[in-house]
Parts: sequence; C-alpha cells; structure tokens
Amino acid sequence: MSKARDIADLDFNSVDLDGGTIDGATISTSDITVTSGKTLDVSAGTLTLANNQISGDKIEGGTVAAMTITSLSGTLQTAAQPNITSLGTVDITGVVTANAGVVVDQLTIDGGNITSSSGGMRISGADDITVDAVGDVILSCDGDQVKFDDGTSTRFTFNLDSTPTMGMGTLTLFENEIDVSSGNLTLDVAGDIILDADGADVRFKDAGTEFYKIRNESGVVQLVSTVSDSDLHIVGNDGGSAITALAFDMSAAGRATFNNNVVVTDNNSLIAGSGDDLQIFYNGTNGEIDVSSGNLTLDVAGDIILDAGGGDIQFKEGGTLIGSIGVDNGNNLTISGSASNHSGLEFGTSAIFPQRDETNSNNTVDLGEATIQFKDIFLGGEVKAGTATFTPSSGETVVINRDGAGPYFGVSSNHSFRLITNNATRLIISNSGNISTNPPAGNHFVINENGVDSDFRVQSDNSTHALFVNGENGNVLIGDATTQVTSKLVVSGNASSDIATFMYDGAAGTYFDIDCNAANGVVNLRADARSGDFPPLIFTVGNAERLRININARLAVNGSATTNGHGNFVGEVGANSKAIMFEHTTGGGETGSITTGSSSAAYNTSSDYRLKENIDYTWDATTRLKQLKPARFNFIIDDTNTLVDGFIAHEAQAVVPEAVHGTHNEVDADGNAVMQGIDQSKLVPLLVKTIQELEARITALES
Repeated sequence: MSKARDIADLDFNSVDLDGGTIDGATISTSDITVTSGKTLDVSAGTLTLANNQISGDKIEGGTVAAMTITSLSGTLQTAAQPNITSLGTVDITGVVTANAGVVVDQLTIDGGNITSSSGGMRISGADDITVDAVGDVILSCDGDQVKFDDGTSTRFTFNLDSTPTMGMGTLTLFENEIDVSSGNLTLDVAGDIILDADGADVRFKDAGTEFYKIRNESGVVQLVSTVSDSDLHIVGNDGGSAITALAFDMSAAGRATFNNNVVVTDNNSLIAGSGDDLQIFYNGTNGEIDVSSGNLTLDVAGDIILDAGGGDIQFKEGGTLIGSIGVDNGNNLTISGSASNHSGLEFGTSAIFPQRDETNSNNTVDLGEATIQFKDIFLGGEVKAGTATFTPSSGETVVINRDGAGPYFGVSSNHSFRLITNNATRLIISNSGNISTNPPAGNHFVINENGVDSDFRVQSDNSTHALFVNGENGNVLIGDATTQVTSKLVVSGNASSDIATFMYDGAAGTYFDIDCNAANGVVNLRADARSGDFPPLIFTVGNAERLRININARLAVNGSATTNGHGNFVGEVGANSKAIMFEHTTGGGETGSITTGSSSAAYNTSSDYRLKENIDYTWDATTRLKQLKPARFNFIIDDTNTLVDGFIAHEAQAVVPEAVHGTHNEVDADGNAVMQGIDQSKLVPLLVKTIQELEARITALES
C-alpha cells in the first residue's frame, strides 16, 4: 500500500508498511514486526501495546505505557533524546543499556550486575534507596575508593588500596585499628560493651605510648601500670570534689595509701604476713589483735596510751587471765594478779611482790617480803601514793606525801636535806630552811643553764620582785616595780624609801643615795653620812675630779669650790683656755665662751671675719640711736623699788632686733607669760658708730 488511505474500519490479516504512517489504528490480533534496518517511529503519537511481545534491536523515541517485555533477545536501547518512560512496571530479563540514565520508582535485579563500562555512574533517589539481597551485595571498582555522600559532601569512604580503611569524618577504621584525628571517640550502646582480647591484654596508650593495661594472667585479672615508677591512683568524686581514694606508690614497691578509713565488716579481719600471722579482728562486740608467731612490738615516737572504758587492762597467757591493771572506785590505780597467793606484780625472779595485807587495819601495801630487802629501787614515770617513806639504816626518814598545800618531798627528822651528784654534796637545805650550794672548784651556781626563756625571781615580805632576772633578755630588776623596761639593771623603790644606797662602812659612815620620788616627780642624788660633816658629791673622769657639789651648794667644775660663789668654773691653763664654751647645736661649732686669765674673766661671742659677709661701714647710726628710749624703772619683784637704768625690751627690739630675745606679750600653752630678755652689749656697735658720726661732725664744725 503506497498511498495514504483511511483504514479505520478495515480488517487486514497483514499490513506491510515501508516508509508509511498509520494514524489512529488498532491492531488487535497480529504482531507488529519491525525488520532489520527499519524503525518504528511513534514520535508524533503513542504506541499502546497490550500483552504482545516486541522483537527487534531497538525502540527509539516515544512512550511505552504498561508494557511487559518477557523475552528480549537483542538490546533495549534508548538514544539520548528521547528516553523510554514506563508508566507501569518494566521487567527486563536481558541487559539494559542506558547511556543517559535510568529513572525508576523501583528497580529489581534478579541475578546480574549494574555496570558502568566507562565514566562514572550515579544511583540517586528523592527518597530512600534500599538494597535487599538474599546473598551478598558486592561493590566492585577498579579505583581506590568507594564513597557515599549526601549530595553536598562525602560522608563515608572505603579506601581499597594495599591498606584498606573505612573513613567517616575524623574517624578511620583500619583492619585492626580505629583512629580519630580530632575530638573524642564515644561508644554508646544499649547493651554491654565487651572487650574480647585473645592476647590476654587490653592496653591503654597516650600519644602512642603505653601507660596501663588490663591483663588475664592464668585466670587472674591484673591491673598493670606499665611506666617505670608510675603510681596507680583510684580517684572518685566526693560531693563534687575529686579525691584520690587509694594510691599505689610503684617507686616504693606498691605501697598503698588510703585517703580515709579502711573499713572491715564484722567477723572479718585485716591480715598481714604470708602465713596470715597478724590479724586485726572485730566480731561485732569485741576487738582483737592476734599474732600467731613471733612478738608484737609497739614502737612510737610519743606515748603509748591504753584507754579502757571498762576500767581494766587484762593480761593473759594462752587465754588464761594472769593479772590486770585497773582503777578502783576512788579513781586509784590498782595492779592485781590472778594467783590466789599474790595480788600484785613480780620483780625479777625472787618472788618480790607489792602485797596488800587485807588483815592490816591500815590497809597498807608492803613492797617486798619479810625475808627479802631491796638494795635499790628505781621509779620511772608517775608514782602516786598517799604517803611513801624510805628509812635507811642511818635512821633518817625520807617522806613523799601531799597535804592541803600540795605534794612535798623531804626528811621528817631533824636533819639537813642534801642533793648529791658525783658522790659530792651540791645543794643543802638545813633544818632551819637555809639553802646553800657547794659547786666544785672552777664551777658556778647556775640558774637556767639551758638558756630558755625562764625568769628568776626572789620574793620578800612586801615585794613579789625583790630580785628579778628576766630570762628572755637578761635584764635585772631590784625592788618593787614589776613593769619591764629595757635597761640591763633597774632598781626601784617607793615614795617613802631610797631606791639605792652605796655606803662606806667606816667610822664616818659616808654613803650615796638615789631616790626617785613619784609624789613630787623628782630624782634625788644624795651624799650623806651617819655622823660628822656631810661629804661633797664628786664626779670623776679618768681618776681626775671634774665636777663637785658641796654642802654649801657650791658647784665646782674641774676643781674644788673654794670661794663663796655658787659656781666655780676652773678654766684650762693656756692662751685659749675656756672655763665655759657654748654651742648652738651639738657639733655645730663654738658660738661663745667664758675664758679666764690669771686674774680676770672674759665673756666672748663669735666675731671672726670668716664667719661674716655683706660687711658695710657706711650706715646711719645716729638716726637709729635717737630712736632708742633709755628709761629708769624698778622691777616689780624688788620690794625696795630700787630704780635702775635700762630699756623696755620690745621698744629696743624695734631698733636693734638682735639685742632682744623673745616676742612681745608672748604666752605659753597654759597662758603663762613668756618674758623677753635683752643683751645690752648688742647696743655697743650702735653707740660706737654714733660717737664716730658725732666726732666727724664736731671736727667739721671746728674746722
């Protein structure tokens, strides 16, 4: 048929089209065969197939809807454009080659491979992709890596080189190793975490260096610190604070240190010794220390204290009670034995016992037996007794006792009490109470020989510190005062007695007193005598007399007071000899002096030209002199009202300030007047200059 015909209503057994078109026809019974080299082109419409087969090489373009290919001997191939789209299910038993990709809702491969012959291959889906295989799922590639990504970045990688690894972010899984390049590794499981090591060791490392391991040693679990001398600590959390509960010191052979108590429950023991030789045991009622062999030694730097609330400390041998130490109802220490014939302790091998005689009405305790005597008795530590007496063969009785004033130790007979060292008497207390010492030649009676801060004090009837030596600094105090001062020697008294007296015990009985009278705030130094004339008070330097005060209140410096003056200053012999020299400040240089000659005295003030500057000889003295107001007056204190010549200090101060000392109308802090004074010799330069000016004027008038 070479022409176009309308065959919609025709029924043919066979239609052979060569380059023709069938539009809108239904072929219901026969097959459609596309011979080799020919093409079935349905690009302009739709080819709808029911249950028939397609035999041939390819189908290009168009849409295959609800088609089942049950036998495909060739290749089902689609070109780049368009693709084959199935609106139903496509079952393919042969090979599907898709150059541009296959898009399906569900892909089932029954025995076969998904292979990319060249380039890459991507399997993607808008939802999940599930690979469900009864056997194995095998991913095979000629490259080194199989990667899984989320469309934006790689999430999971298989490296298939000579050292296969599996990587996820910073996590890398080797054949026998898990590496995390940064951050932490967390194992979070719903069940248990089981470490099964057939090598018997679970090892722990830090930066590649092993520091700890858990080992199965022949069925014994070992916790091993593998670094030399590295300690092993068990650390916990106590109320938010980290505490080391137990520490093993590996440098000390594993010595264990517990941070707190070690608690052993009732009816269990703390055991030491390879043969369980030492056991500390508590059964819920009583405690016990058992040593099955050898001795038990308590070696302490301080005291050994046995505190028995029950009142008794018992001694047993082989479980049998042999004695006890206890406290009776009077809080007295008791020592008792369990044997019927003795109730005390044995000393040595001679059966010597402190025995209590129950038949004695005094209830006394004898030390020893009638046929046995003690040669020496050594008492160490604290000894308590009502009265202890020691009576040697000589008859003197030594007593140790106490009364209302306290304990005492001494002799009851009319004999002296002596302390002896090196078989020689060193200290004696006589029967009248006198104390004397007898140190050997070349030695001394020493108090506080060890130099500790211990004071020495002698008390009198009315003074607690009649003599006191401060053990800290060696200061000595004699007298009433208890106040500590820094002087090496302090002698104190009261208002009614002299503090210190130095006396020559001769016929005249001269003496020197020092008295500090607090009542009037004075210190008295007094030279006196029991009879005859009162001696002078003399001060001597270098075996030469330098200052003397005699009974007539005469004061002599550098010599005896032989005149009626109250002060006698003897200058040194020589042109520059001075009886008195004045300085304004200590070491500030001489400012004035009183010098003596063979028959006169001179009163000097400093005037050397080397002390002066701004020297002026041309100044007006007459004008200033006329400003002075010489006056006549008497002093208020003078009952005779004798008139004298002079100046009023503040008036002269206005003209010659250096001649007056003090301030006009000055008072002290208490409102008392501070009087001004005048040195009239300071007016001499003004007078001399005025006379010179007058003489010049007179000379001028005369000429």
